Amino acid sequence: MVQDSLLDCFSNHKSCSPLESTLLPSFAINVGPLDGSREPLLVENDGTLLGSYLLLGWSSNTTVGEKLQRGVEKMFSPRQPQTLKDAVILTRRLGQQYLWVDALCILQDDNEAKQEEISRMSQIYKNSVFTIQAASSNAVAQGFLHTRKAPSIPPCKLLFSRDTEGHETYVYARLPTYTKVVGDAPTNSRAWIFQESVLASRVLVYASDQVYFACRQSVKRVDGMWGPSYGGPTISPRHYRNLRPDLFNQGGLSASEMREETLAAWYTGISLFYTYRSITDSRDRLPAVSAFAAEAYMVIGARYLAGIWEVDMINGLLWRRHTSPQAKAWQRRPLNKPEAYRAPSWSWAAYDGPISFSLQWQRAIVKENSAYNAKILHAASTLSGSDMYGEVLDASIIIKGYLGLAVAGARDCPNNTYSSIMLKTTDAQQPLCRATLDIDHQPIMLICLLLNGRAGILLKVAPSNEETPDTYTRIGHFTFVSSFKLDVFEDWRTKCEVRTVRLI
Repeated sequence: MVQDSLLDCFSNHKSCSPLESTLLPSFAINVGPLDGSREPLLVENDGTLLGSYLLLGWSSNTTVGEKLQRGVEKMFSPRQPQTLKDAVILTRRLGQQYLWVDALCILQDDNEAKQEEISRMSQIYKNSVFTIQAASSNAVAQGFLHTRKAPSIPPCKLLFSRDTEGHETYVYARLPTYTKVVGDAPTNSRAWIFQESVLASRVLVYASDQVYFACRQSVKRVDGMWGPSYGGPTISPRHYRNLRPDLFNQGGLSASEMREETLAAWYTGISLFYTYRSITDSRDRLPAVSAFAAEAYMVIGARYLAGIWEVDMINGLLWRRHTSPQAKAWQRRPLNKPEAYRAPSWSWAAYDGPISFSLQWQRAIVKENSAYNAKILHAASTLSGSDMYGEVLDASIIIKGYLGLAVAGARDCPNNTYSSIMLKTTDAQQPLCRATLDIDHQPIMLICLLLNGRAGILLKVAPSNEETPDTYTRIGHFTFVSSFKLDVFEDWRTKCEVRTVRLI
C-alpha cells in the first residue's frame, strides 16, 4: 500500500511536493544498505550533501542516545529504541538513504544552534518524502512495525449484486475509524507533532488498527477504504491548502481574501489542534509552532508577536479558555501558567491548556460597532534567539480603548469548574455579560477593556513606574451574549472611559 500510494501521489497529485533530491538538514541518519551490512551513521551536512529523506514523528520529548556533537560521524547505537530501529528498516525498504529524527538530529545542548535549526523546520518538514508517525506506540521502546490488532467491531459482509448466472459480489462495511483512532493516538497529544502533520506533504500513520497514508489531496487505508473528512482533534497535510491558499488559488482570491483564509487556518490550527497538546519543556510552547507560523507568514506578511499577528491583533487578543459543558474531554482542561516567563499575559502562549476563538462572530461585531474598536498604538517583543517565531524574553502592547468596571458574579454552572462567570454592573444589581477567567481565581472587582463593541479582555493592575504608567496584565475574557439584556450592556458601555494602557 505504501509504495502504491507514494507512486500515485508523486504521479498524480499536483498539490503535493514532487520526489526530488534536496539539500539535507544539518544532520541526518544515513541508514545504510537494505541488507543491513553496515550500521546507520549519524552524519553532518557540510552544506553540499544532497538527497531525499524520511522524517520520523517522535512522540517522546526526550532525546535518545549520546549527545550530538558537531564534526562527528557517529555509528548508530544498537541501544536505540525499537521505534527508531523500525524507522531505519522502513527507510531501507522504501529505497531511501536518509532519515531525520529531531531527537537525534538537533543539537540539544547548544541553544543557539538549536534555535537556528528550529527556524528551518518548515523546510525540513516540507522537503521530506514523507513523515512517519508511530501512532500505535505509547513508548518509543514499542516500535510500530508489528501486527495490528483486530478491529473492535469486525467488518460486515453485505451482498452488493448478483448477476443472471448467480455470480455474487459482496462489499464489506467498516467503521470510518481515522478520526477516532488517529485522534486518540499518543502522537496526537504531543505539541511538536502538530506542525509536522500540516507541513509535510505526506504522512504515513502507523495507527493501532491499520496503516493510513495521508497527503494534501487524499487519505488511503490498508483496508482499501478512503479516509473520511477531517474533524475532531486530528489534523493532516490537507490543512496545508488552507494555510497556503496562494499556492492553490483556483478561485482567483484577492490578496486580502487569501490573508483572511490563512488567518482562519492559523486560528483553527492553534485553538483546535495545538493548544490542547502537552509539551515537556515549557519554553517550547512557541518554538513548537514556529514552523507553522513561518509558513503562515508567507501569506499574512505581518509582524508576529508572541503567537499573535499584528495585522489582526484585536482578534488575536480575543482568545478564551474552553468553558462549554458540551466541550470534548481534551478541551475541558483548565489553563495553567508556568512559573517561568514564557509569553506576555495577553498571549495564549502564556498558558498551558486548550483555548478557543470565535472569529466569524467577532469579525461581524467589529464591523457593526466600529466606534468601540480598540486601537493598537505600539507593539514590541524581544526574541530569545534568531528564530523570529520562537521564544520571547518579553513583549508589550500599548492600546487605546474603552475601560470600565464590573463585579464578578456566580458561575453559569456552579458544579462545573470549567464554566464561565456572570459579570454584573458595579452596583451588583444588573447582569451585564459573560466572562471567563484565564486561571481559576475570582477577584470581586474586574477591569474590563473593550476590544470591540461587545467583547474584550479582563485586566488587573501590574507594577508600574513613572516610565511605564497604566500598566496591566490580562486575567480573562468577556463577551455579551443574547441571554443578557442588550440595553443594560449598552448603558454600561457608554459609561466606559477612553484610556491608553500598556499590557504586558
